[in-house]
Amino acid sequence: MNIFSTQIDVMGLVAPVLICCIPLAAIFVCMKLFVSGFRTWHGILACLLGLLSVVPITAIQFVIDLFGGGGILSGKTLPSVLLHDLIINGLIEETIKMLLLFLLPWKKMRLAEFFSCAVLSGFTLGCFETIVYSLAGTGTAPLRMVTSVIVHGSCAALSGLFVFSCRHKSPRAFSYIFAVILHGVYNYFAGFDMSSPFFYMSFAVIAIAVIECRTRYINERKNLLPQEKSAPAAVGFGHKAAVEKNSADKTLIEAKIRDSQDKTLVGVKFSGSADVAHEKRAAEVTEEIRVEEDALPAQTGALVSKTEAPVKKAASVSETKTAVRKTRANGGSAKATTVSETKTAVKKTRASGGSAKATAVSETKTAVRKTRASVGSAKATTVSETKTAVRKTRASGGSSKAASVSETKTAVKKTRASGDSSKATSVSETKTAVRKTRASVGSAKVTAVSEKKPAAKKTRAGAAEKTKNKSEK
Repeated sequence: MNIFSTQIDVMGLVAPVLICCIPLAAIFVCMKLFVSGFRTWHGILACLLGLLSVVPITAIQFVIDLFGGGGILSGKTLPSVLLHDLIINGLIEETIKMLLLFLLPWKKMRLAEFFSCAVLSGFTLGCFETIVYSLAGTGTAPLRMVTSVIVHGSCAALSGLFVFSCRHKSPRAFSYIFAVILHGVYNYFAGFDMSSPFFYMSFAVIAIAVIECRTRYINERKNLLPQEKSAPAAVGFGHKAAVEKNSADKTLIEAKIRDSQDKTLVGVKFSGSADVAHEKRAAEVTEEIRVEEDALPAQTGALVSKTEAPVKKAASVSETKTAVRKTRANGGSAKATTVSETKTAVKKTRASGGSAKATAVSETKTAVRKTRASVGSAKATTVSETKTAVRKTRASGGSSKAASVSETKTAVKKTRASGDSSKATSVSETKTAVRKTRASVGSAKVTAVSEKKPAAKKTRAGAAEKTKNKSEK
């Protein structure tokens, strides 16, 4: 018996939940059947986001009621109740739902699919509120199962239009503000007793929400670019991308022509004149399509030429870099040649300078030897003459001693004079040899430097000419 009663209690809980979820299931099926491009997993994600919004909404409302219970929001006057509903139910709930919609891939979704997902998110939260009212045993649960779900869905759709407009430079926030106001005003009127005429004002708010939702959806669709209304544009490079783009342009042109044709034929009765007008319009349409098809190859060629220009530029840059590398290589080799020639010239200069120096030293040594030899011979001659004079003096005796002494002094003076003159001559010759040596070394250095400068100039001129030829090529 207890088991049977427990089963009845469980069924008493499950049945209201399933009944309250009927609007959500119905709208989900409608979206899947009638919305082009609607993806099931996007719809399921939107429902989960709507259910997830219950947690922050409940937490924020609990904190406000707990700490702001003595304020103006807890008043019993009509303005206080209206302000409470606008903030607690309108601002908080719509803000949380709007922020959670950013978790959807809203930048990649088309308007119809994103709008449908926003509606599903609002329906999910509305169904959860209906379940709460049903389990609480309030008498308004059946009515709220319809009204609350529609209000939540419409206000979530308005907030979703604001989120979708954020992909543009100027988001249209009025849709979100209108959703906050409508939700708060609906809760205000729905709080009256069903016997009060103010309660039925909530139905007017629901109608306004639905109409506003539809109007703003149409306006948002008009503001879309043509490529956002149609399928995503093809992405690619070169001729294939140009052909795909031209195909898409042709599709748009045909769509515009069909729209123009439909507007032209509106209100025309099926008569002979109408058939003539229709045939004339069809011929014009055919001619326009032919003109567009003839223009497609030219457009394709222009796009291909635009694509080839960067490629040619890249090839030119590559060739320029190669030429610069070759020029640098040639310049390096020319520089190495110049350095090698300079070193060779220096070596020759040093060799010539060394040989000249050796020659000068050799000549100097020879001159010194000659000087010493001449001084030695002069000295030997003087000594010999002196000895002879001494012998003569001794032989002649004392009378001629004075004459001998005089002759001896004269001989000594001659010897010294000849020695000094020979020494001076030797020193003069030595200095002359040194001057010649220095002059030969200096001339050898000047010759080497003069040979080095033309070689360097020729090398630099050759390198500059090679660089110029490479740059001209």
